[in-house]
Amino acid sequence: MKFRPINGRILVKPLEAKEKTSGGIYLPDTAKERLHEGKVIAEAEDATDEVAVGDQVIYKEYGGTEVKLDREDYILLTEDDLLAKHEGGDSTKLKPINGRVLLKPSEVKEKTSGGIYIPDTAKEKLHEGEVIAVAKDATEEIALGVHVIYKEYGGTEVKLNREDYILLAGDDLLAKHETVDEIPE
Repeated sequence: MKFRPINGRILVKPLEAKEKTSGGIYLPDTAKERLHEGKVIAEAEDATDEVAVGDQVIYKEYGGTEVKLDREDYILLTEDDLLAKHEGGDSTKLKPINGRVLLKPSEVKEKTSGGIYIPDTAKEKLHEGEVIAVAKDATEEIALGVHVIYKEYGGTEVKLNREDYILLAGDDLLAKHETVDEIPE
């Protein structure tokens, strides 16, 4: 069957979740983490030029419309649903698109300055991180290596090389700042 999306839509074949862990343990369907990435299969004539057929992309968790074609699952996405092009599991090969920014979130402190360990339930999630990659059409104020503060519920979390990252729209960035160890008197 020949399928051609219209109105700027992009047809993506979602990647399958891993069947077993790196230690060889098979995962039941309920334990598999649903991936939000896939391969571009077809695109409308008026679709974005940032992706092409064959590209691997990361998309929004609740983006797109799921469709079944020839008993196969696909998802139809809009340009706004696309977050990044992905070339392997390495953060240096992830290219944010559509004005997005890739951040490495700041680490939450494991213990207080007095040496007391903080339980996970008491740790306050920081909403700041270091810019790792920037889309070509993102704001000019943001550059690689800059530390930024972002909206609490902004962005999409992604895992690359077993590390956590976050993809944010430029509008989700609130401020840039310098990291200081001590406050000058």
